[in-house]
Amino acid sequence: MASVDDREIAEFIQCENHFEPQSRQNRRVKRTVQELVVWGGNVWNGGEHALSEMVDASSCCLRSLVYCPNGTKGGCLVRPKYHQSDRQGKETFPSLTDLTIRLVPCLIPQDYGWITPGLRRLRLVVPTQGATGSLREEEIIRSRLRLQESLCKWLKRGPDTYPEILLNDCPHLESIQVVFASTSKEDRTEIEWISLLPPKRIPWNIHRLMLLAVLKPEGSGSPSIACLDIHLVDAILAFLGRPAWILQEKQMSQTDAEELGLPPDLMRMTRIDLDEFR
Repeated sequence: MASVDDREIAEFIQCENHFEPQSRQNRRVKRTVQELVVWGGNVWNGGEHALSEMVDASSCCLRSLVYCPNGTKGGCLVRPKYHQSDRQGKETFPSLTDLTIRLVPCLIPQDYGWITPGLRRLRLVVPTQGATGSLREEEIIRSRLRLQESLCKWLKRGPDTYPEILLNDCPHLESIQVVFASTSKEDRTEIEWISLLPPKRIPWNIHRLMLLAVLKPEGSGSPSIACLDIHLVDAILAFLGRPAWILQEKQMSQTDAEELGLPPDLMRMTRIDLDEFR
């Protein structure tokens, strides 16, 4: 199912390698879009060519991309210059703030030629039962191992890790979320699992003002400010900002896991990774 509405939103739900949307009036559709959704279905060479042409033409105005097909040949993100037979080409997407891709395979947008200086929210989708129901047991085991490997890469701490690389590429980043969703369902319902919140620096002018109140309380002119000490300043700054990455996990009951079709050992497999991040 493909559609384009008046707000220049292109949606391809369960499309099989055909990405030529028709408007409600069956008129010719503009090649530029502000929001693009590819959910379920399959994207092969011809499909990626059409999508690549669309995202490349929309580079200045594209604000949101959801790219979660069930199967692809090129990977889990469209190469913007693929339609020009250039697999390594890069393009800047200055307006892009929201990006949703699959957790596996693990990648940074710039790996596929996407330069996204304004990105604020990255969502990494773990497909539920809809994408694994027809797999053999050994394929399911390999799928779980790839999932764990990808999760480890995103939860690893350090200067050259995936979160830090992404933050360096996207200085306005607000969150990285790992969510569960079934790509076989058209409603695209996401269930939050893990959120990574990047460090949030306090502007130096605010930090300096509070330190001045500690160092020179007699000149502050306010009894309340004069009572500040360095420990209270540290507490206030920690409340206003974040000195380091923070991990938030949504606890999921056994019932919820069963409804999502999640393997019962998935949470146990990743528990050590979550604990290490903390």
